[in-house]
Amino acid sequence: MKKTRWRFPLFIFAVVFSQAFVGCSPGKQFAPTNPPEPANTVTQPPQTQAPIVIETQTPGKMETSTPPNILVSAFPTPQEPISSNVVQDGPFTFDIRFYRDAALGKNPIAPSLYSDMEGIGIYFTWEYQGPGLPPPATVYWGIDPDITELLQQSEYQTNGIKDGDRNGWKGGLTLPGGSTAGDRLDGLVRIDAQEESYGAVIRFSVQEGDSGFEPGNVTVESLGIK
Repeated sequence: MKKTRWRFPLFIFAVVFSQAFVGCSPGKQFAPTNPPEPANTVTQPPQTQAPIVIETQTPGKMETSTPPNILVSAFPTPQEPISSNVVQDGPFTFDIRFYRDAALGKNPIAPSLYSDMEGIGIYFTWEYQGPGLPPPATVYWGIDPDITELLQQSEYQTNGIKDGDRNGWKGGLTLPGGSTAGDRLDGLVRIDAQEESYGAVIRFSVQEGDSGFEPGNVTVESLGIK
C-alpha cells in the first residue's frame, strides 16, 4: 500500500516538470508582462522649430516669387554695412544702406554681381502700413537719372499693396556713365501708387578708395513727393 501511494504523486510530478521544462526551452519568445497601454493614451506631438523669417531691406524690388505680404528673401541682411538709415515717407518705411561684399565688382562670377564700385553694393527694404492701395502700384530703383522699374516686383501692378506688405532688393551699383571722383549722386527707391509717389533717396559722393570708387558723405532722406 505504501508503494502504491508514492508512485502516483511521483508520476504527476514528472509530467509537470517535463512540461515546465519544454515551456522554458531556448528560443521561446514571451509576451511582455506589463499591461498594454490604453488605446486612448494621448501622445505629445513632435516639437517643431519656429519658422525663420529673414529680413530684406534693399533698394527697389526683391527677386522672389513669394506673396508680397511675406518677408522672405534669398538675400540676408548684409553683415558689413557701410551706412544704414531708416526713413519714413507717408505710410511707407524705408531702410537703405551701402554694404561690402567681395563677390561684387567689375569682373564678377555672375552678371547679377556686377558693380561699378568694387566690393560694394546697395541694399534696401520698404514696408507699408495703412489701408490697401489698389493697383497699379509700381516700384522703381536706380541712380539718378537712370531710374527704372523693378520688374521683379511687378505683382504690385496687378495686386496693389496691402497693409503689412514688405519687400526689397540688393545688388551692385551701376553708376551713370562718365561718373568721376567728386560727383554727388542720388540713389532712389520710389513707389508710385494712386497718383502719388513715396520713397527714399540715398545721397553720396564718389570717392577714390583702395580698390576704386567708394561712397562717401552718405545721407538718406525721404522722397517727400506728393
